[in-house]
Amino acid sequence: MHKKLRFFALTLVTLGVSITMQSQALPTVADTPENLAEREAAKKAAVFFQALHLRETAAAAIMSGTEKPAEVIVQLKANASPSGLSAEANADFGMAALDIGQRLVAQSKLAEADIFFRECEKSFIVASAKVADADARGKAMILQKLALIRSCYLGEPAQAKADIEAAIKLQPSEKYFQNFRNGLFKDQAQALNNSAQN
Repeated sequence: MHKKLRFFALTLVTLGVSITMQSQALPTVADTPENLAEREAAKKAAVFFQALHLRETAAAAIMSGTEKPAEVIVQLKANASPSGLSAEANADFGMAALDIGQRLVAQSKLAEADIFFRECEKSFIVASAKVADADARGKAMILQKLALIRSCYLGEPAQAKADIEAAIKLQPSEKYFQNFRNGLFKDQAQALNNSAQN
């Protein structure tokens, strides 16, 4: 019996050495710019989908009552990139908080959503101060998101207007920001009209 076990062990060791030698002899794919770009894109996609899963799970936990918003906020802040995007850390967290807040609004969890929108607002304020004006597009995107939160979720239309105007000042030829501003003003005018009629 011991001889059989020794023979089996020796066979496994020999087989392992043989496989190692064969794998070392196999040709490797050259690190071409295309291969490196593909690997980098795959890495970014993995980070994005991991972050998406984190936010989906977090929103579901709040909806089911198994986690409190404060606990989820701590988890998001502990994550390297809760949005899965390449952004300044505060903006990254802000995008994740915005996403969870919107998921909660869709399920009529308005009090819980408000907590995320207020955290998001704080983060975007810090991010807009940290991102240099030289990164005009990045800073303008943060300001646009700030305008979105303030106009749609926090009831701060004057602040929202100032935010989108600042974004347009940074990117005057960008139609996206101009269209957002026009939609924002239209929504505010309609809200004023509705309140006047009531």
